[in-house]
Amino acid sequence: MSETENVGAANTGAPKSNGMATASLVLGIVSIALGWILGGILGIITGILAIILAVVAKKKIKADPSVGGKGAATGGMITGIIGLVLYAIIWIIVIVFLSTAASGLEDAFNSQEFQDALRNSNN
Repeated sequence: MSETENVGAANTGAPKSNGMATASLVLGIVSIALGWILGGILGIITGILAIILAVVAKKKIKADPSVGGKGAATGGMITGIIGLVLYAIIWIIVIVFLSTAASGLEDAFNSQEFQDALRNSNN
């Protein structure tokens, strides 16, 4: 086998992977698994970053078919969306709960029974 044939055989391996696709997948997994840190803010931030990196990686992979990583980019996009939606829903639930609780407390403090009890306790 000549040297040129040997070099050609070495180039038939797996295509090089897109680093952004891998980073997207890692961020997407972090978004779901560790997103609860900082009250869900980490999950939202890493989810958004995973989606952005996945979109950019897919565009680069489409432009250069010799680069691999399409599956990692798709996985990063899916896990990023799951993490983003999960923690956005949790934040919405918390905000609604706190708003309802604050409104209920305000109504209770403004009630006539509470005002009468305050006047009676001060006497």
